[in-house]
Amino acid sequence: MFIRGETRLDLNILHKDIEMLKKSEPGIFIKAQMSNPLVIFIQTPDMLGCTKCFSEVILITVAKRRKNRYGFIQVCISSLNNYGKVIILALGYLNIECKAGYQGVLQKFVERMNDEGIRLPRIVVTNMEAELIEAKNICFPASLHLIN
Repeated sequence: MFIRGETRLDLNILHKDIEMLKKSEPGIFIKAQMSNPLVIFIQTPDMLGCTKCFSEVILITVAKRRKNRYGFIQVCISSLNNYGKVIILALGYLNIECKAGYQGVLQKFVERMNDEGIRLPRIVVTNMEAELIEAKNICFPASLHLIN
C-alpha cells in the first residue's frame, strides 16, 4: 500500500522500520496515524523525563528539508533545561505539510502529557507559519503564543 503526498511512501516498509525501532529502543513511545496526512509521533523515555521537568515553555520547529530516508517533514518539540541547553521533548514526522498534520503531532503530544499527568505548557513559541499557529491554537488554547 502506498500513500501519495509530496513523496511516494510504501507503508509496509515504514511499518517494518517502526517495529524494528520499537525492538531496538526499549520503552520508546511511537504513535502512527497511517492515513493522509501520515503522522508519526516519537518520544523516548529520556524525552518523557525531560518533558516532566521542563514543559512550562516549549518551542515547536519544523524542518522542511526532507533529508531523511522517507522524505518526511520533521516537527521538533523542544525546550531549555536549567543549564540553558536545548532538550528535545518529542519528534513528529509528516508526509505533507498541512494544518491537520501539525495538529496530529501536537494532539499526540498533548495526549501523552495528559496520560503521564504532566501540565500543558504555559508558553508555546513557533514561527510565523499560519497552519502551525492554527494547530497550536487548537491543541494548546490556554497557552500564551510567542513568535520567534
